[in-house]
Amino acid sequence: MSRSSDDLSSTPSRILSEASRLFATYGFHGTSTRDIAEAVGIRQPSLFHHFATKHAILATLLNLDLDQLTLRMKSITRSTESAATKLHAHLALDVTHVLEFPFDVRGLYLKNEEVPDDEEFAEQRKKLAAVHRQIRGLVKTAVSNGDFTPVDPEFVRLLISSTIIGVMWTRGPDPSRGSANRSYELPDFLLKGLLRKPEDLKQVKQRSEELQRSIRNDLLDS
Repeated sequence: MSRSSDDLSSTPSRILSEASRLFATYGFHGTSTRDIAEAVGIRQPSLFHHFATKHAILATLLNLDLDQLTLRMKSITRSTESAATKLHAHLALDVTHVLEFPFDVRGLYLKNEEVPDDEEFAEQRKKLAAVHRQIRGLVKTAVSNGDFTPVDPEFVRLLISSTIIGVMWTRGPDPSRGSANRSYELPDFLLKGLLRKPEDLKQVKQRSEELQRSIRNDLLDS
């Protein structure tokens, strides 16, 4: 059963919302289904009517986040733009998504943007690992092409993940609308440090904006 994050007044969405806040405050393993039901104002049997387990709640939250991330990255990798432009576009879109995600994204990941290692989340870990590989690939290509200074792709990937975690916590429990300007602070900062010629950032950013518009249109049509 697919769940839209648009109808935030529905019982499933209220369960997801309260669960995400509790996960952010007490951790996944420190939160019980009784805690979630009480926060929503329903009985546990009602919660289990919508989600069979606590793992199913977190899996749904992760999928709402990771499925969008996966679709965005697929569109990015299909683009003929430079690897530097693709990485900038990915970062800008990812920051915007984190800032506007309707649930408290802080409780979804551990340090370095890792999914909890419970066996129930194997699928979600696989999705995130694929995106991490694509990010390393973009960095490696940009280094090979001479756009980036020599740098370890995994170091850049870890730096990006750690910074995204920082964006999650800076955002707080509630979505932050109208975040267009903030979405460029991170990619501009990182790309300026990675580019062999920092003055190329202006052109990279212009191409990135065009790529982002194209990706948004693709996602709307999908």
